[in-house]
Amino acid sequence: MQNSLMPFIVYCLGLLFLAACDQQKSSSITGYPSGPYHMTVSTLPSLPVAGQETIITTQLSYAKNGEPVVDLDILHQRLVHNFITQLDFTAFAHIHNEDFSPLTDIQKETGTLSFPYTFPSNGNYRMVSEFTHQKRSWTKHFDISVGENNAPSALLEKKTSHSSVIGDYHARLSYPDEKLMEKKSTVLEILISKKNVPVNNLKLHLGSEAHVAIWRTDGKNFGHTHSYTPKMRELMDAMKHNGKMGSHSKKAMRSMMYTVMSMPEKLMFKGPIIPLLHSFPETGTYKIFIECAPDGLPIVFDFTVDVGSEKHDSSHSGLQHH
Repeated sequence: MQNSLMPFIVYCLGLLFLAACDQQKSSSITGYPSGPYHMTVSTLPSLPVAGQETIITTQLSYAKNGEPVVDLDILHQRLVHNFITQLDFTAFAHIHNEDFSPLTDIQKETGTLSFPYTFPSNGNYRMVSEFTHQKRSWTKHFDISVGENNAPSALLEKKTSHSSVIGDYHARLSYPDEKLMEKKSTVLEILISKKNVPVNNLKLHLGSEAHVAIWRTDGKNFGHTHSYTPKMRELMDAMKHNGKMGSHSKKAMRSMMYTVMSMPEKLMFKGPIIPLLHSFPETGTYKIFIECAPDGLPIVFDFTVDVGSEKHDSSHSGLQHH
């Protein structure tokens, strides 16, 4: 009887072994939108577990022939900048391969980068990877599920917050107009204090006083910007003077941003205020994450803002006059 059961036992053990091996294999996710570059993300384990380290690997190639992209531009000390958020915006990370180990020749030759990340809880995550090739920056977006049977993420409650506290640090977000409006370049400012004393010891972190990641609360309209330096203001004014803020504004803006980000690093804002420039593409509620380094310690403040439409506001105010 025991001999007759042995093949069945071996078969079952084989299935368990294969299942365990499969669990350790990496899964591949294709980034969007499409374009001249193809980028994938794989995770190990293939189903990330909250609270346990996951190895995230990106691979970048040309869409037309599958050949790896090997000559990316290095901006702000990194080849690829990755931004991760849980889609309820309770978690955020700005993370890179080089944060953990130097680039190897094999990585450069294959267009493959890796880094560890621990997802804090089960749920749906969005990762945006930004890279620059031949003086133009591109982004690829990835949806990563942690845990099983995740329901769609609930939209963030429409509650604005212009104040953020991290330990002893407090930051307040302000802007000149009463309301933020879509499609309008606006200078935002954060004022940072420690124990109610304005800070004046900001340091450069990865080449800038501030790294800013922005999403609308439905996960769309990602934006990435930095401190609004005098040089950036000078170049923006030149663009306006030369009439390059119209139909060619995107190309001119890309060129300007590349120029600024590839300049030698120089601290411009010691504190307590860091100015930022951003144009919100559409109306809605947006989450803003701002990473800066008072006294050289990188910390992330987060804010929630509402963005309206001048057209909507004018039509609404017109109805009030009737």
